[in-house]
Amino acid sequence: MGDTEFESPAHEEVQADLRALFQGAIRMTLEALLEGEVRELV
Repeated sequence: MGDTEFESPAHEEVQADLRALFQGAIRMTLEALLEGEVRELV
């Protein structure tokens, strides 16, 4: 086996990943809320 070095991600990469994660969670929440509202209207 070769030497495997763990390189911690840059602060900017972590921020970008967290931002994408939160945006996805917010998007899913809004879509679920909107779908519920549409079902009530129909």
